[in-house]
Amino acid sequence: MAAWPATCAGNQQSPMPLRHTPADAHGRGSIRTLLTAATTLRLRAVRDGSSIALLCNGYCGVVKVHGVTHMIKNMHWHTPSEHTIDGRRLDAELHMVAFAGGKIAVLSSLFKVANKNVLVDRTIRAMSGMRSMSATRKEVKDYFFSGAVKVSAAVYKGSLTTPPCTEGLSWVVNAKVSTMSKKQLSKIRELLGGHDNARPLQAPKGRVVEWMDVP
Repeated sequence: MAAWPATCAGNQQSPMPLRHTPADAHGRGSIRTLLTAATTLRLRAVRDGSSIALLCNGYCGVVKVHGVTHMIKNMHWHTPSEHTIDGRRLDAELHMVAFAGGKIAVLSSLFKVANKNVLVDRTIRAMSGMRSMSATRKEVKDYFFSGAVKVSAAVYKGSLTTPPCTEGLSWVVNAKVSTMSKKQLSKIRELLGGHDNARPLQAPKGRVVEWMDVP
């Protein structure tokens, strides 16, 4: 962090610890009400510095946060998870990044080591071969945001977790944890340069988390 630019030292930095507290705000909704994925998402792997991202090839769908519709543009992995929920850190985190003009929303899903995940496997194959992949809307719901219909999500104002750490982003973190195998986690870490790439937790500095409570 000492070598990061001054832009990474603001008052709305991410990731922040997510905890259920009496000060939290509550709204009605879920990932289901915020995410409308394309019928089929088509992505291609591209190198992004020392990491690899999956860029949308055409229309991938939208994420709607606080009335603003953001177009999904890319996905990428972090290990271990950048966010924690009630003090619990998971093994990996997927970021689905969406844009609306100058605004950015990031839809996040947390993963623990357990059962093998067929869609995670597909992202690994695409990243390994620097090639394209596809996923259906149902697959995204079932394997990336499992339980999103029944489980709440945390919404808060934050920043990019890599320099320049631009603030003003809308974060939506799915509270339902998905799974991947130990071998899949090791492969993702290998593809990210052989090391973890999660930014340390940042101070909330008075920010309130809004929990989207399932209707």
